[in-house]
Amino acid sequence: MSKSEGDQRLEKAHIGYQTAMGLVGLVSQETYSRFAGMLTANSIIIAIIGWTLATERILPPVLTILLSIVGLILCFLWFLFNNHGVYYQNLFRKKAIELENSYFSDTFKLISLVVTENPKASDKKNSEIPKLVRWFPYHRTSLIVIIVFAIVYVAMLLYQIICNGV
Repeated sequence: MSKSEGDQRLEKAHIGYQTAMGLVGLVSQETYSRFAGMLTANSIIIAIIGWTLATERILPPVLTILLSIVGLILCFLWFLFNNHGVYYQNLFRKKAIELENSYFSDTFKLISLVVTENPKASDKKNSEIPKLVRWFPYHRTSLIVIIVFAIVYVAMLLYQIICNGV
């Protein structure tokens, strides 16, 4: 017994939807794991530099300058990792929404209920997502954290250069 062409298309759409949703979850997990790892690495570097400056421990000034530069490089990599993850997460989410709207809109709407990071004005008015969540989505909030770390590194670097005349 062969399946009709419509049934085959629906089955393929179902497989595609499951795949897209699985990839959204995988990329989200990778993005959050990278974020946590970079947050930890940068926090350790800031703590070492801060401890050195606060306790006036004698570490070669070149070392604290080098640590600040390494921290800035890590912030840049963190920025790239974050944008990479968010890009693919949004790409897979959009594909899942397309499949959901094309094949499953009469049965369910799951991912299409989620407002993307750049919703249309009409979607904002109808959204049940709290304003604070809409104003500070993951991508925007994570960029703020990365920028704060980069500013701290620049301040520490300038402090070392000015105070040690390096």
